[in-house]
Amino acid sequence: MLCVDGKIVSSEIVILCNKSNPTEGLSLDEHWTTNDNQWPDFVFSDTFSSIALNLLESRIKEEKHLPGIPSAKEVANNGINLGEF
Repeated sequence: MLCVDGKIVSSEIVILCNKSNPTEGLSLDEHWTTNDNQWPDFVFSDTFSSIALNLLESRIKEEKHLPGIPSAKEVANNGINLGEF
């Protein structure tokens, strides 16, 4: 566990996850593959079902953040798990 009460300066941060057993330390898991099924490039696939732009615009205006992304208030109150995000 790392706890820093101040700033961290880094040229690179890599987050490795082991969701199956967090007590075993960090290792690559299925979230860190680069095929079209795992990495977010799938949103550009012809088969991806996206939200209509007018509905997206309405939700952004109403909720003040993108769907599926926590709001600034949620992050301020709860933090954010970068490995999952």
